Amino acid sequence: MIGAGYFQNKTLTGLKETVNSNLKEYPDLSHLIKGDEGGEDQVILTFLPHVLAVIIIVAVASRILHLSLRYVRMPLIVCQMISGILIFSFISKPKDEISIDNEIIISPANRRLEYVIGIIGILFTMFLAGVKLDYSMVWQFKKKEPFIIGSASLFIPLAVGSLFYALHYEYLQRFLGEKKVAFLLYILHPLCTTYPITQSDMFTELGLLNSDLGRLALSSSMTQCVIGWAFVITFTVYRHASAGLVMGLKTFLSFLGLFIIIMLVIMPYTRWLVRTTPPNARVRDMHLFLITIAVFVVALISDTIGFTYIDGPVIMGLTMPPGPPLGTSLIEWVDLVPSEMFLPVAFMNEGLYIDWPGLKQKLGFAMRIQLLVIVTFITKIAANTAAAMYCDKTLKEGILLGLMMNFRGLIDMLAFLSLKRIELIDKATFTAFVVPIIVITAICAPLVSFFYKPLDGKKEIRHRAIQNVHFHAELRVMTCFYDDKPIPTLLEFLKYVSSPDQTDNLLCIYTLHLIELQARYTSSLICHRNKNGHINPTQMDAIHNHFINFQRTKKDGVITVVPFISMTPLKTMDVCSLVLERNIAFVLVPYPKKHTMADMEGVEAMRGFVPLVLEEAQCSIGIMVYHGITRVREPKCLQYHIGVLFWGGPDDREGIAIASRLARHPDVYLNTLCFLISYKKDGQQRKYESLDKEYDDKAIAEFRAANAANNHVTITKNRVGNLEEAFSVIHTLKNKYDLLIVGRRQEWMLMQDENLEQWIESPELGLVGDMLATDISCTANVLVVQQHKL
Repeated sequence: MIGAGYFQNKTLTGLKETVNSNLKEYPDLSHLIKGDEGGEDQVILTFLPHVLAVIIIVAVASRILHLSLRYVRMPLIVCQMISGILIFSFISKPKDEISIDNEIIISPANRRLEYVIGIIGILFTMFLAGVKLDYSMVWQFKKKEPFIIGSASLFIPLAVGSLFYALHYEYLQRFLGEKKVAFLLYILHPLCTTYPITQSDMFTELGLLNSDLGRLALSSSMTQCVIGWAFVITFTVYRHASAGLVMGLKTFLSFLGLFIIIMLVIMPYTRWLVRTTPPNARVRDMHLFLITIAVFVVALISDTIGFTYIDGPVIMGLTMPPGPPLGTSLIEWVDLVPSEMFLPVAFMNEGLYIDWPGLKQKLGFAMRIQLLVIVTFITKIAANTAAAMYCDKTLKEGILLGLMMNFRGLIDMLAFLSLKRIELIDKATFTAFVVPIIVITAICAPLVSFFYKPLDGKKEIRHRAIQNVHFHAELRVMTCFYDDKPIPTLLEFLKYVSSPDQTDNLLCIYTLHLIELQARYTSSLICHRNKNGHINPTQMDAIHNHFINFQRTKKDGVITVVPFISMTPLKTMDVCSLVLERNIAFVLVPYPKKHTMADMEGVEAMRGFVPLVLEEAQCSIGIMVYHGITRVREPKCLQYHIGVLFWGGPDDREGIAIASRLARHPDVYLNTLCFLISYKKDGQQRKYESLDKEYDDKAIAEFRAANAANNHVTITKNRVGNLEEAFSVIHTLKNKYDLLIVGRRQEWMLMQDENLEQWIESPELGLVGDMLATDISCTANVLVVQQHKL
């Protein structure tokens, strides 16, 4: 599955042979290893600058390349492969051509430490990738879609690749000789297999981890890995059985023993750590240290029994409990240096095996190898497209899924490097395989990022706004929250949206508890209401129970609560998908008021989440700026005072539509302040009229007519001539109301001063919303409204 476990185990022994041969080639440096007088100091003084220079150069080069290609959305792992394997292959030279400057990077005397650093980077990168993976996702899809697509994507390219090999058999056997059978078995499998670890890193960076195709691609590749594990174990045992049946049996039993140790010792220990760690607490450093040591021990055992040094750590990583507290603590403990600093060195080590002159000498053979790679690439796309269309996907989705299943990365490079070290292929053949694989991945990733927009297929040309929802129709509202801090404010608002006197004023509330995905690749969206409409409160957290209790206080059928939990990176994918699937008209997002005592982690999470919702959600949005400490209202004070600030425009009209619903509640006292704007021009006072004046006047007229008999609703007009006057009026209102409703965009204000935007601390709140949110003395909650934009 992961790594080339079926290849002959020469990773560490080959490393020793490489270093010994290097010492023979450079006898003037051999005394530094043999321990002559002053040898220890000389080792540090000679090797350390070289190794540090390698780490700095390779890591910085990959980051610079990633920064340069950010506009085409090139993933970091691809940039690391390009900089480490391709770029450094051009600067490597034979021994007689090594210069003083070039020796800093490729000096053979330093190769031992460079290999060790690269191995450590690979070891922990693969272990942490196993921690983040969730193998149960294979069974999370209906109709066996992952099995169908994964099997088709593996076996059809294997069959076509075998046919291609048979057609060119006579030519290829001149170069392969006795290795022709092993070449067929060992080459086609890594060419046709997609590894979820490679996909997960790229999907996370491209923002596709939570998309429908992203989930399907990961599940399909997991299916291939389940099949690949059988291939790994079978051929590893078979290879050792060639030295005797007893040896093959020992290899199998040794692997089984390692697996049992991981399952019966390490796995229960990690589960115990999760149970005994307090909520929101970090795992103790001693336990993290023991797990880190266990990674090295498992790698050593895995390498000793005949598998590669990465197979054991990956299996151990898969048994780790994902997410907090253990998974998150492990990533914080060991992730940064191995993945960012040491892993590029591993790619550089592979780049030193690239042989461009040898490729030219075997040009005909190399061209057929590259053609084999291209044939399997095209066949894989065709197989995925056919299987996806069989599973009711569109042609475009099938092609995009095929491109995703052709993503290549670290594991593929390790597979071909293992073939090189067991001398099944030479440097020229290694170059012929690796170069087109990197080029194909560098092409597929930007294509997927450019053409796959997860919401495009779901978007409808439809205006979702409260202004278009009739009073007697069901209003569907979604509330999103990160923790329980904004719950009282949200419930208070929803209480007045639903009028207790009118049973036809139906309200459906979708509650979405956002849990940031940490230390996991697989996201999930859980609905706690079954098909029959029943909810089991014992299966939900306390936050959702607040809304369930709120539903029970109302008449049956008037309010419906549908609780969801979204475990994903704080993106808008689940929000936008639910808006389209459930026909939601209004999304209510809490926004902590500045200078409050709210939890800073939750504050920063929601502030980063709001701009994404504003950009992607296909409905109207309300941003509720609330206080960190909810004010306690006296029981006798049942009146709820609301102020609506109206300048004109679509956002203000949506605010008026919300106010119309709130005004139907008997405890609501609502005042609409219409700002009449005038300005001086040519010495004369002129009245400002917006481009939407006709629609604005119609909205005010409908609001006035709907509340003509309501004594709790008033409309006042305020004439202002400049920004100072407008801000002065707003300043007098901030402590008179419990809630202020304001549109997010006021074009007139920005027309007065083009440089005004640079003074806004939170652009997502608009000019007025930002002013009220930053005012410490403002005691009112603020609802900033943005109407759905077609």
